[in-house]
Amino acid sequence: MQLRADESVRLLTLDPRIEGPFWTDAGRWLTKVQPIFDTADRKLMSRTYTVWDSAPARDLDFTWQPITPSKTNSGRISGVGRLVWRAQSKPVYDRASVIAEYRGMMVGGRMEGSGLYVNSAGFKYEGQWHHGLMEGRGLLQFPSGDEFVGEFRRGRANGSGRLIDTTGEVYEGAFRDGLRHGHGRTILLNGSAYASSWVTGKETTRSHLVRMAQLGGVNLFSAWDDVRIGLGIDRKFPDRVQASDAAIWYEISNGPDAFEVRPAGKRLMSLWRGKGELQLSFEEEANESGGAGVLGQYRKQFVPLNLRIEIQNRASAPIQVTGVYLDVKRSSTENKPAIEITIDTYDSCLREAGYSSSFQLQNYGWAQAKDVVLRLGPAQPGGSSLNIVKKLGDLDRTLSADVEGDLKALGVDMEYFKSLEEGFSCSSQSTKECLKELRATKKFGQLTDKLEMQDTTFLLRFAAQLDYRWQDANGQFQSWTHPFKATLPLGFLKRANECGEGGGPQVITTKTQKLKVDATGYQVAIPYQTTIAPSHITPLIVSLEAPKSSVHEFSAVVQLADGRQIRSRPINLLYYRPRWFAENDREQPQDAYLQMFDLDGTELQRINSTDETDCSDRCDADTNCVGFSMNIASGLCSLKGGITSMRRDPRVISGLKKGTKRPGISTATPVIEHYTNSRFRSDPYAANLKSSPQECEKQCKADPDCAAFNFATATNICYLIDERLDHPEKSVGTNSGLKFQP
Repeated sequence: MQLRADESVRLLTLDPRIEGPFWTDAGRWLTKVQPIFDTADRKLMSRTYTVWDSAPARDLDFTWQPITPSKTNSGRISGVGRLVWRAQSKPVYDRASVIAEYRGMMVGGRMEGSGLYVNSAGFKYEGQWHHGLMEGRGLLQFPSGDEFVGEFRRGRANGSGRLIDTTGEVYEGAFRDGLRHGHGRTILLNGSAYASSWVTGKETTRSHLVRMAQLGGVNLFSAWDDVRIGLGIDRKFPDRVQASDAAIWYEISNGPDAFEVRPAGKRLMSLWRGKGELQLSFEEEANESGGAGVLGQYRKQFVPLNLRIEIQNRASAPIQVTGVYLDVKRSSTENKPAIEITIDTYDSCLREAGYSSSFQLQNYGWAQAKDVVLRLGPAQPGGSSLNIVKKLGDLDRTLSADVEGDLKALGVDMEYFKSLEEGFSCSSQSTKECLKELRATKKFGQLTDKLEMQDTTFLLRFAAQLDYRWQDANGQFQSWTHPFKATLPLGFLKRANECGEGGGPQVITTKTQKLKVDATGYQVAIPYQTTIAPSHITPLIVSLEAPKSSVHEFSAVVQLADGRQIRSRPINLLYYRPRWFAENDREQPQDAYLQMFDLDGTELQRINSTDETDCSDRCDADTNCVGFSMNIASGLCSLKGGITSMRRDPRVISGLKKGTKRPGISTATPVIEHYTNSRFRSDPYAANLKSSPQECEKQCKADPDCAAFNFATATNICYLIDERLDHPEKSVGTNSGLKFQP
């Protein structure tokens, strides 16, 4: 579990101004020389670009990536493309260096027309622009989770619009200069609605009385409108964590009956739940962002869902929070296959794809795709009798659909294209002329007029369809037909350029709270207590995971010292988790550390050591050593000459030399070592708010993830821990226990 609250609460602004990311310092024009590769003419060009920098104090660098490089001139940027602002202090490949990004139309060096803007703080706007400011109609999402859709003028909400705050409350009506002003309609969390009136962001007294009556009748204090829960999604990690573009993030929106939390990637959702293009583009397949396609993930890139729970105290007195929990109504497995198709021959550096005669199908979903049939036809009607049908059987993880024989039957000289290992030699630098030369070889049979060029790759395109069945969580079979456009590369133009090495960051996952699957009516306790001052809020981040792709219906509940339980608006979460991780994932090598395991076997010697690295070095220096165990609590390093088994012990880190077979785990029954008036200094992954010493120990023994527990005698709260441990520290009123195999 990852649980964090801001060290200091911030003042609650009852009606924040709806506006763009303004900065106080004056702007300036920023110019840079940038290389551009024109794929149409196969030339590397140089352009001098100028853009308006609205915040020079940030000292950012920019990159402009036009959609059509050959039509982009030097000077103030105009045209459609991608503008990226980066911190100059970080390397370009580091995703954390990106401060802001804009995709859309530019005119005279400023954002203009339609475009999407996002920044690293979580600000997102998609809509109309004029002279670098939001102007016209658009959708604005704030880092806090507030969402506005409506009319803008000079960067602020002006006119009619719809505001949904983090609690789920909705206002539809008039805005002026970024604030609610005039008349509108407010929809409360209990579903009731009333006509509300506002003046420069503050609700009028008469309107507020109507609101309170809608909430709880004439007894205003029974309405409990003084404490609210806001919900959002947090994408921020500690400094040691660097997120890549391949990470699966989530976004929250307001549905008619609940907050809806979904994977943020439109491409992922279209592949998994919709009927988007099944075959990955060359760029997606190349893993340029360090990922494994769209649906696939490397294990170390898989990040949790960070749910932001914001406790708002709108009262005139402090409130004391005694606990928080998720009240889960239902959790169910989402079995639908998650299929993507690749060709596995694209080189991201050279931007070209080599010869391929087959399509590779990968299923990352939690059910087999049964009776899979791939159909290929002409991308455009007429000109050929192309009709390829491949019956592939059942798709568990991977399948290959080879069409070499089918293309040979249509007169395509597949052996010739196999032989072009260095590429096709073209006499021209123009891809259009090269395409003519390729067609003149008469190597494409009936598909000559179907040949196309993409950058420097020549290929065939097909109208394709994938049919299959799958079994849902209720045991019922569902049928699925997915049309798409298939691309099969046959080779590339001979190149003169070569590529250098590159690198990229990894995502490191954090501990999480675990949601169940196929379960109803359970709670996920979150150990949290605090006091919130009047007119303040306290945000906390709870990281959530589930063992499978699944759907969850729940609410966040805040427990107060006065006995009240404040419940959020219902949440409907669609959670995605691939059933398997990419084969070239960076799994632990054999000589990597075995966390929380002690090795049994022949001991060569036992020596004092500073840490596991020093212990490992000592084992490497001894030719008779095959492995080691480092007890962090005692500081003793045990070098092993033979290994028979390994035992679970959260105080120990072990390691094996390369070539040493990983031993089996001992079957010994775990025992508990007790500590009185002591606690382990570690974040818990779970908590039981109403427990006893006996029940706490029993729960830890029964949970395979539990390594130790802390039991607070004053509150009867049991905290379970699942990470490596050192000595417990003195703590009056807390008893603890450590679980290990003797």
